[in-house]
Amino acid sequence: MNSLIQQPGHLLASSEALENLQSKHEASILVFSDSHGDRTRVRRIMTDYGSHCDACIFCGDGIGDLCYTLTQLSQTQEGQQMLPPVIGFVQGNGDPPLFPASFEQAGTRQDLTVPAAVCLKAAQHTLLAVHGHIQGAYYSTDSLRQEAKKHSADIVLYGHTHMAKEEMTAPRTINPGSCSRPRGGMPPSIAVLNITAKNNSITTTFFKISPDGGYTPFLPDCTPIW
Repeated sequence: MNSLIQQPGHLLASSEALENLQSKHEASILVFSDSHGDRTRVRRIMTDYGSHCDACIFCGDGIGDLCYTLTQLSQTQEGQQMLPPVIGFVQGNGDPPLFPASFEQAGTRQDLTVPAAVCLKAAQHTLLAVHGHIQGAYYSTDSLRQEAKKHSADIVLYGHTHMAKEEMTAPRTINPGSCSRPRGGMPPSIAVLNITAKNNSITTTFFKISPDGGYTPFLPDCTPIW
């Protein structure tokens, strides 16, 4: 269960949960982005996947949807069990830098800092999450890669384009697409990363969200390792 206390690095988690995630041999990370007001979709994603993942990252443009979902789920014991131990989020170009939130188990109203970037350490990998608008994600992932090097990250998560994409040249860049307003003929989508420390493997599975709320794996635009 997530403590829903914002740590100095801006992640919602307990200190123990952050240490456990970093030292895990294997970790599963839920990644989604760009909900743009679709609170129902965000809640459905969290209730379907949250309890099955070690962490989740929201890549911006919908911080209000995420905080609404966390507030609602925190009100019951059953809902609290659906939250992954570690939750991260970043500021999209449509999000404020601060957002008020009141979580039941935290017992207090918080003004959450919504950072431009957040780092997550999991299974001896470092993941950097940004929205992507500052780095010009529509045009190239070059600036995203430069940002990754500044944070010694081997994985970059981003949104903004509303199109699912993965480039597997190091550092790997992953966009889960938009969970509610896809572009470029893409379906609404999310991504789940499975990463391991032992053989340094990173496997990304993209899921398209069907109109009835189901999830089906699909292969978006992927650039292979050359």
